Amino acid sequence: MKASHYVKQLPYRRNKDKNNPSAVLDERCGTCSTKHALLKRLADENGHLELKLMLGIFKMDGRTTIAVESILKKHGLTYIPEAHNYLKVNGDILDFTGLPMSKNELADKLLTEIEITPDQITEYKVGYHRDYLARWLVDEGLPYSLDEIWQIREECIKEIARKQCELTTDRLTMRPFRAEDGAMMYALNDDPEVLQYTGDVQFADVAAASAFLRDYDQYEKYSVGRLVVILKETGETLGWCGLKYHPAADEYDIGYRLFKRHWGKGYATESAKAAMKYGFETLKLDRIIGRARVENPASINVFNKLGMRFVEPYTEDGMNWVLYEMVREIQI
Repeated sequence: MKASHYVKQLPYRRNKDKNNPSAVLDERCGTCSTKHALLKRLADENGHLELKLMLGIFKMDGRTTIAVESILKKHGLTYIPEAHNYLKVNGDILDFTGLPMSKNELADKLLTEIEITPDQITEYKVGYHRDYLARWLVDEGLPYSLDEIWQIREECIKEIARKQCELTTDRLTMRPFRAEDGAMMYALNDDPEVLQYTGDVQFADVAAASAFLRDYDQYEKYSVGRLVVILKETGETLGWCGLKYHPAADEYDIGYRLFKRHWGKGYATESAKAAMKYGFETLKLDRIIGRARVENPASINVFNKLGMRFVEPYTEDGMNWVLYEMVREIQI
């Protein structure tokens, strides 16, 4: 029982290696697949063979998953069959994913289900799901190929991940980038003072900025990402702020970039606090870092306002930088 409660409170996030039985414990996160596979293994090891690991196909629609409503409508669909793992004992569904859909909602939406083993949560699950979709397309007479419907499904999954990254503060809303933000991104980077201490370069044109944002995959891969910052009162876009995951270093950093006319109004600190709170409280991250050029006291001042701790100076590409950090035990 303690194990199931612990697993349920872990954030929903894709694991680096779903085939690693201890991935959920090592990374302190998981999906419906990895969380329930772990619990099934623990139950088997302790002699509770009555606990079953299930693979179900359910109707994913706009009522239970609001984020996908517009995508389904765009493609003329009322729902799309989606795969989900959960546990069952004596016919009762046990879902420790930690997502909003209740077990009763899941039961009502189930189209079919089978019992599987923990080592079937990867290739077997995908194959079973695709086989079901192929039959569903024929039965429903829908004008899509299997690859096309799978792409629509991927579009839905990405939108769910993006929706989970949205944040709000007293004055601001923060949302994931869209391709149509390319013009804003180009204009933001077109100010030499904005880029001065970032180490970045301007995009070749608006189309290049839009292409970069279209391919930006931090939200669906890591459940984090830079977010467009919007002033609630006017709807004006102020710039961006948010977390970024660096796989090579296995670390998360906080970053922010605002149009110069919005400097000095506390927006960077306010948005960064929201992003870091999301990182520590929702994603249960252990550590978030911040980097700034030594010539950029404004960014360093934001680090201090956030309660971050100075770690060390360092040199990169001939430039002098400072490194700050905050760990989860420290409250912001």
